[in-house]
Amino acid sequence: MAASDRSAVEEAALAASGRSALRLGEEKIGVIEVDSFPALGRLCAFRFLEWAQSHPDGVVALPTGRTPEHFIAWTSRLLRGWASADPSTLQLLREGGISLSAGVPDMASLRFVQLDDFYPMHPDHPNRFTNYVRLLYIDAIGLDADKALLMDGLWTLGCDAGCDAGQLFADGVDLTLRDREAVDQYCSDFEAKVRGMGIGPDGHVAFNCAGSGRHSVTRLTKTNYATQAAAAGDLGGIEAARRGAVVTIGLGTVCFNERCVAYLMAAGDAKARVVQRACEAPASDAARLAAGASDVPGRSYVHTAPHHDDIMLGYLPLVRRLVRDPTATHRFLYATSGFNAVTNAFARERLEAAAAELRRKDSPLAALCAAGGLAPDAGSAGLRAAVAQRTARCAQEDAPLLQRLKGGLREFEADLLWAYHGFGRNEVSHLRLGFYKGERFTEEPTRRDARPILAALEETGLDVAAAMRGSGPDTHFKVLQAVAEALRLWREGDPEAARAVRVWGYRNVWFRFSIAEATHAVACSPADTAALNDSFAACFLSQLDASFPSPEYDGPFSHLAQMAQARQYAEFATLLGADAFAAHSCRELRAAPRAPARHRARPRGTPTSLLLLARCVCRICICGSTQRVNLPAPPLSMDQADC
Repeated sequence: MAASDRSAVEEAALAASGRSALRLGEEKIGVIEVDSFPALGRLCAFRFLEWAQSHPDGVVALPTGRTPEHFIAWTSRLLRGWASADPSTLQLLREGGISLSAGVPDMASLRFVQLDDFYPMHPDHPNRFTNYVRLLYIDAIGLDADKALLMDGLWTLGCDAGCDAGQLFADGVDLTLRDREAVDQYCSDFEAKVRGMGIGPDGHVAFNCAGSGRHSVTRLTKTNYATQAAAAGDLGGIEAARRGAVVTIGLGTVCFNERCVAYLMAAGDAKARVVQRACEAPASDAARLAAGASDVPGRSYVHTAPHHDDIMLGYLPLVRRLVRDPTATHRFLYATSGFNAVTNAFARERLEAAAAELRRKDSPLAALCAAGGLAPDAGSAGLRAAVAQRTARCAQEDAPLLQRLKGGLREFEADLLWAYHGFGRNEVSHLRLGFYKGERFTEEPTRRDARPILAALEETGLDVAAAMRGSGPDTHFKVLQAVAEALRLWREGDPEAARAVRVWGYRNVWFRFSIAEATHAVACSPADTAALNDSFAACFLSQLDASFPSPEYDGPFSHLAQMAQARQYAEFATLLGADAFAAHSCRELRAAPRAPARHRARPRGTPTSLLLLARCVCRICICGSTQRVNLPAPPLSMDQADC
């Protein structure tokens, strides 16, 4: 990125990053670094507003989904503050490189083009991207609906009177049976309109999955497994994502105008390697080993997690090692109820089984209801009514009653896990923090969410706190914000106790540490991985056939965790040599089979493996040394610069 090619916003952001635009030998294109995901959203908002200032009547295509959460919030906030001449907003704009003399950009003059949408999807579906665009772009930032090119009309396109695409493709979209003349003509006409506008999209590359042709155009197409898994949350589960298709503009559409300004938003560690491959030259063969295998001492542990399977998928082998010390105490804190991960089918099956059990006269459950003053017949009727309330998760948000029921199922699974390992109910707490409500964009955590965590810390006391190192504008990241705030408040109230605390950051199947990031490596024996798989299969029934799976692997999360840990072992074996493990003081590492020169994947269930922890949790929760915790106040609202 030559200096002459950079805008004023990009120059300001580059100066703030404290680095050059190009690291010779590493990056093939210019890169600007920011500190956090909210900061990324703010930078993109600045650049979009700067572009809109100089391109009245310009053509824009903006991204949908969860990645642009902070971009949308910052764009809306900056436009409101700019229009009302709010002093703090004007100062932010100046610092961001925006020219105030050019005036507030005229959003209504811009022409908007929708990038993609699911097919088939009912016109009133809240997760339909067309409705997303109307709510969060047209209404929120003031675009003109009459100038928007949206993917309307697909629901009944090519269908006979009284029929729609939902009925036609109820069992899944078969591209060979579609009315080619109608659907293909629709895509062709849409492509012609886009090219006629001279579009240069500011956004992601729509639903152009790996393998899409560089010159592809607007089309109806199926998606790959990774895309289906990523879209499962919007469609009500992987089953629905597999049945459906998408309408998307093509890569040829995106690149048609060579003068376009394209910003690709890729938030989170899950996309980090894709970004790296796009930006960097072939990686050097040199590698840096940040940590070796080690035990970490501690007496009182507080384990925190956003969801109920995060701890077991992240570091269950370490917990199994720590509980060998009978003098150690453990407390498990689950921040959310996790009801979003429970499908309607599973909840209905559990509820109907409970209702049937209540109808049995000799049922212990019926006797328990009677002892609590609840007539079994009334309880059975109530459960049946709850089942009938909602039949499709993707149609609307769960009613509060169903949220509690689904959350209770998840909480019971975690109770089973720790009972399986000898822990009682007093050692497991389900906090149900208030920010978690099942909305498209989860609200930012506040001190309301930190206080329940703080109360548990004060009650338990601790030497070591384990916190999931979240990545992305999602529940994991926001729970980490709440944990960091609780630790900061605890330090203020009891600085002597907080001074000696250690904070471990862990990750699991969704985001992983590289060995260069980690400060601790813990050996996992074949017995550990067998216990992980057994525990997951025995306790987490709602997740055995998950409707919201990882894009990387079509199978149980416990298998994916094991595969990741085996890969980490192979990386250490490559760096140290497999023979280095044979004489190691750790018996789990000594038990490792000698790896061949080329560390091929071993059969599932056999490899010794490693899991990685990082003492440095993240920018908002950092351990300065092994003896002292440095916990700067986490930004908990968009009123702060780094929100």
